[in-house]
Amino acid sequence: EKEAMETFQKALLLAPNLAPLHYNLGNLVGKLKGDAASIPYYARALELDPDYASAWSGLGVVHRQSMPAKAAHCFREALARDPDNLVALQGLLAIEQRDCDFDSMGETYAATLDALKRGAYRRLIWQRAANLVYGSLFAPFPWKTIHALQDHIALSLGREARTQGMLSKPVSRQQEGDRRLRLGYLSPS
Repeated sequence: EKEAMETFQKALLLAPNLAPLHYNLGNLVGKLKGDAASIPYYARALELDPDYASAWSGLGVVHRQSMPAKAAHCFREALARDPDNLVALQGLLAIEQRDCDFDSMGETYAATLDALKRGAYRRLIWQRAANLVYGSLFAPFPWKTIHALQDHIALSLGREARTQGMLSKPVSRQQEGDRRLRLGYLSPS
């Protein structure tokens, strides 16, 4: 961690006006010293590039617990610049759930589904989808809606994985069980 901090400090000397550098340094400082310590770095990234959606969402995450109105503003700024920013969508949805703002929540929920359909942030899509469905302690959605969302996400992600060649065809439970049984009897050579 100390090495990473020194590397970022050296990089800042070489490129002091690079917004992503300030943003990433803010992420590191936030992990080491707490979220509040990252605010100046995110703010500097936004001074250098006001359209930097990740810095807006980073500020939203920092302010989500202590200043939800400011966090919601930051998340909306991030979404104005990048409608597929799942961190901002998830953060905004959590604030709207807590405030029971059902009208806004419906719009944010639909935008989140659209972002998931478009395959935003493919590397983290499974984690974000799981967090969306299970991560909230306060979920004012009826169970029928939650189950429909789970089915929708599973089908969409499965289709996407098959079109990208990550999955061949759906495997039946019988085939899966047979494969496990055979693997159980293999010995290392």
